[in-house]
Amino acid sequence: MTEDALCQSLDAFEQTSAQMKAAFEAQSENWKLDLIRLRKIQASQLSALSESLAGWSHDRLDAAAGREITALFIAMRRAISMTQTIWPLSLIKDPASLEAYTLASRQTIEASEAFFAWMRLRLQRP
Repeated sequence: MTEDALCQSLDAFEQTSAQMKAAFEAQSENWKLDLIRLRKIQASQLSALSESLAGWSHDRLDAAAGREITALFIAMRRAISMTQTIWPLSLIKDPASLEAYTLASRQTIEASEAFFAWMRLRLQRP
């Protein structure tokens, strides 16, 4: 897998994540539908990112770095999965459930930030 393909996968995933954050923060009339649509897109992007990362890391990283990025990716994927499993958007009906969802989403954000920070450093990207 080429570095360009990996960068494209990373960029697409980050863009969708930013769109999800914006939809959640704006909470327009259809924000839940927007998030559902974006979650589906993100799921396919996560799969593509996994494939890109596997090929790239195998070719370019030593064993220790490979284990590190694999652990960060798994943590991010697990956090996304847990948030979406525990918090189907239909459960968010009032300010208390919205606040609980927001708190749960922080783990996903932190795991994603750790993964992307490592990748930016390794790829020497801003």
